[in-house]
Amino acid sequence: MHKCKCGNQVASNARFCPHCGKRFTHPFVRALAGLSVLFIGGAFFYALSGPGPVPAPKPAAPAASSPAAGKAVQKKPAVADQEQGRKTYAELVDTTLLDSGIESRTVATGPAHSTLIIHDALAGRVRARAVSNLVDAARGFGFKKLVYTNDYETTFVWDLTKKD
Repeated sequence: MHKCKCGNQVASNARFCPHCGKRFTHPFVRALAGLSVLFIGGAFFYALSGPGPVPAPKPAAPAASSPAAGKAVQKKPAVADQEQGRKTYAELVDTTLLDSGIESRTVATGPAHSTLIIHDALAGRVRARAVSNLVDAARGFGFKKLVYTNDYETTFVWDLTKKD
């Protein structure tokens, strides 16, 4: 039992107060809603504060002994930053869920850390629906797959390379 803002005692599993009608939201759902707002804002900020235009490389002087003489090799400088951003995002999701009282572990794994996995002992359909709110934010950070699992019998997978 817990006390509603109207002062009446309400069952701890109640979705709303029968006296005043106040809705009760599970801490997991509140945490994920806050995360999704935070991450969408973070992705927007990340996109705005990107490295900007990359200047064209100066042509290299051809070396007589080089088989690739005259060919300039250009690498994307932001790839390492994107990978670190995905790792940081996973740590932020993990910390936020733990701070909300949800026993889970979140990791970025796979090639270039492009798969976000949330290990939650209580993973099920209700929580998976709340986790689906992270799809757009995870896609914004360059994740290709989002996996939500209890590491036993229930696993939900979202392919982030496809638009819904």
